[in-house]
Amino acid sequence: MTFEIIIKDAPIEKSNNIDDMLLDFLYMIGMISKYDKINKNKNTIPFKLFRDHFLVSPNKIWQVNDLAQSMHTSKPTIYRYINKLKEMDIIQEEIIETAQELKKGAKRKGYKIRFGNLYQAWGLVDARLKILLKNYEEITKYIQNIIDTSQTEKY
Repeated sequence: MTFEIIIKDAPIEKSNNIDDMLLDFLYMIGMISKYDKINKNKNTIPFKLFRDHFLVSPNKIWQVNDLAQSMHTSKPTIYRYINKLKEMDIIQEEIIETAQELKKGAKRKGYKIRFGNLYQAWGLVDARLKILLKNYEEITKYIQNIIDTSQTEKY
């Protein structure tokens, strides 16, 4: 699985208003546009998906059909945002097996906030970022060593 995150140098204005803080967070991770953040647009699908479903009930396993229906949008739209959050490890995929489905051999997928806690889920993102940044550091050091060696050999 690919890990991709957009990192924005955006000032954080702490507020007790969860919606304002969530708008900042979703903008910072690339889920909503700067326009939606500035205009405090709480009607976007990623905002409502995150706030009204994943944050309100962090331990509930949400199915894409249910999310699409409750938000009056398509399943591909829901999957676009779920996949983004899943790539970052903020949400996790769960297999839902009911007794009826077990008889049929069917399995359904659902999604929830990893660990049922946004802060703990972010801990995984943070750990991955640290590893990736260390890899960037090592590759630039290696490239610089090649450059330095080739320049030394020329003289």
